[in-house]
Amino acid sequence: RYAPGGNALSVAAFGVDPAQTAGTNTPLFQAAITAAQEQGKDLYIPWMPGSSLVLLNESMNILDTVGPGVRIYGQGARSRLRNTARKPVFFVRAEDTTIEGVTFYGDGLDMTGMASLLAYQNYVGVRIHPLAHGAQVRNIRARDLYVAVRPGGDHRGDPLMPAPATSPNLERFVADGVSVKGVWSAVFGGSLQDSQISNIRGTFKKAFGSNIDTGQPPHLVYIYSPGLNDAAGTGDVGVRSKNLVFDNIQGWDSGADPGAVFAPKWVDGMVATNIAGRNCQGVLDFIGITDAQVSNVMSFEDKYPNTGEASSRASVAVKQSERVQIDNASISFSAGDHGKAVFVEADAYDCHLSNFQLVSNHTVSDTVSSRSTARLAGVRNTFENFTLINRGLTVGVGILVVGTGKYGSVINPKVPTPKYRYPVRIEANHPAPYLDYDPAQLKFDTSIGSALPVSFVNAGTTVRDRSLTNVVLPQAPGFTASFFGENGDPVTVTDGGKAITTNNTNSGSWTHVNSGRAKLTSVSGTSYLVVDGLSALGTMTVVVPVMGDNTGGIIVAYQDTTNQVLLQFRTGAGDNRPRLVKRVAGAVTVPQSAPSGTVSAAGDTYLVTRAADGAINVKLNGVDIINVTVADFATSTKWGVYGSTNSGPEIDSMVMVPAA
Repeated sequence: RYAPGGNALSVAAFGVDPAQTAGTNTPLFQAAITAAQEQGKDLYIPWMPGSSLVLLNESMNILDTVGPGVRIYGQGARSRLRNTARKPVFFVRAEDTTIEGVTFYGDGLDMTGMASLLAYQNYVGVRIHPLAHGAQVRNIRARDLYVAVRPGGDHRGDPLMPAPATSPNLERFVADGVSVKGVWSAVFGGSLQDSQISNIRGTFKKAFGSNIDTGQPPHLVYIYSPGLNDAAGTGDVGVRSKNLVFDNIQGWDSGADPGAVFAPKWVDGMVATNIAGRNCQGVLDFIGITDAQVSNVMSFEDKYPNTGEASSRASVAVKQSERVQIDNASISFSAGDHGKAVFVEADAYDCHLSNFQLVSNHTVSDTVSSRSTARLAGVRNTFENFTLINRGLTVGVGILVVGTGKYGSVINPKVPTPKYRYPVRIEANHPAPYLDYDPAQLKFDTSIGSALPVSFVNAGTTVRDRSLTNVVLPQAPGFTASFFGENGDPVTVTDGGKAITTNNTNSGSWTHVNSGRAKLTSVSGTSYLVVDGLSALGTMTVVVPVMGDNTGGIIVAYQDTTNQVLLQFRTGAGDNRPRLVKRVAGAVTVPQSAPSGTVSAAGDTYLVTRAADGAINVKLNGVDIINVTVADFATSTKWGVYGSTNSGPEIDSMVMVPAA
C-alpha cells in the first residue's frame, strides 16, 4: 500500500538519511516537500538502512504559499520520524494535505524546561493550521509525544501563517487510523467543522515536570474550542465545533491518571459510536455539547475514583449540555473505593441516557450517605432502562435524582443485587419528577432497617407502578400512613409514595410494637415523623391504642425541629389533659388546652382539622375539645406524629384527608 508510485518523489533522493544529524536532514527534507508541492507530486518516505529513525530539528512546513496540498506517505512502522527540538514534525498550512503511513517518536512526557502549554501543544507529530481545510491524517503511529495529531486551535501567533483574531473552524478534517503509546492525547483538536475522527486507539497518560500545568488531564481524543474554557472570558478567540463524526475510539491503561477516553467540549452537532476504554478513569466527559447522538459505549475495569457524591465528574459525565442522547452503554468498575458511573449535571437540559448496565465493585461500605452509582440533575433529563449490579459492599443509593433535578425522569430501572440501601432515591423537590418502575425489580439490602426499593425525600413525584396494571398514580394531596408492616418491617413511604421522614432534635428511634404500631424508644430529645401532605388544609385522623404515661402527640403544622404546632395528648406527668402547643424558634407557648376534665386514654381517636387563616379544630372521640386560630405556620403542608419519651403513646396509623 505504501510503495512509491510513479507520481511520487522520495525523500531519500534529496539526501535524507537516518545516519545523518537532525541539522543535516532538516533542510533536505524541507526541500523535498517544497519540490513535491511545486511539481504536484506525492512525497514518499521509504525505509532506509541503519536505525531508520530520521531526526529533524525544525518543523517540516507544508505551506499554501508554495503550492497546493501534498500527500506525504511512508511504510508505516518502517518510516520513523522525530523532531529533536520538540516542534511539530509536520506543520500543515496548505489545504488538502494528507499525511499517511508514518511513525512519530518523541522522548517522553517530562516537560521540564518547556515554557507554556502552547509549547507542550507544539510537541506533536502533525499540527494542522485552522485554514488548512481538507487536511487528512491516515494510518499513523505515535509514541512518547505530547500529542500525535493537533488539528485547528489558536494560531494567532503563527509567524508563517497567522490566523484571524477569532480563530476559524478547521473544515473537512479527517483523522482515520491513529495508533499511539504513551501520549497525552492522540487527537487534540480545536474548533473543527464538518470533520471526522475514527479508528483511534492506544494508551494515554499525564505529562509531568516542573512546568507542566497539573490541571490538564489526558484524553485519547480531546476536542475543545480555544478560549471557551476560560470562565473569565479572557482570550476568548475560539468558535464552537460543528457537525463532527467519531467512530471506533479505544483507549486503555491510563488508570493511574485522571482523564476520560473521549472528551469533546463545545460541539454543536455530533455523532459518536463505539467508544471503549479499559483500565481508565472514565470513558466519556462531555462539556458544552448540543444535539449529540452517542451509541455503543463500554468501560471495563474502570478506575474512576471516589471524589465525593457532590462531585460533577463520573465515568460518563454530561455537563453544560443540551439534547445529548447516549444509548447502549456498559460501565464496569474494578474493585475499590470507586466513584460514580454516570452523572448528568444541573446545567444539562433534555438529555436522554438509555440502556445502561452499571457494575459496581465497592470495597468500602457506606449506607448512611446518599452516595450513588448514577446521579441525575438538570432539567428534563432522563435515565431509561438502567440496570445496576453491585458486586461489592452495600452503599447508599443506586440511582439518585438530586434536589436540583427539575422534571427528571427515571424509567424502568432494575437492580437485581440487594447491595443498595435505596436502589432509587428521589430528592428532587422541583415540579413533577417522574418515576416509572416495578418494585419487584429493585432489590435492596434487607439487613438495613430503613432500606426501601424507593426513597422519596420530598413530595411531588409522579409515580407509575408497573406492578399495578400500568396505572399512572400521580401524587395527590393527602395520605394514609402506617409505620411498620405486620411482620415488623419499617414502612417509610405512604400509600401514594410520599416519604415519611424522621427528624430528631438529638436521637431517637421508633420501634414496632405489634400489629404495625409504632412506639418511640431509645430517645434523647424529641423525634418527629413528618409527611408532606401537599395541602395545608384538611383533617388528620390518628388512632392511639396505648396512651402510655408520658409525652407524645400529633404534628398539626411543621417547619423544622424548633418551629411547629403540636397537639400533646397529655399535659405532663399525672395530667392526661390534651393541649395545643406552639414552638417558634424553640420558644414554647400554649394557644389553648382542652376543657378541664378532658382526659386522653387508650383507644382514643383524634381528629385535627386545619382550615383557612390558621383555624384549628380538635375532636377527641367525636367531641370538640379545642377551637383556636394560630397564624404561625398556617401554610405548612407538613403533618405527622411525634414523641419525646420512651414511655409515650403507641401510634397505630395516621390518615390525612385534604380539604375539598
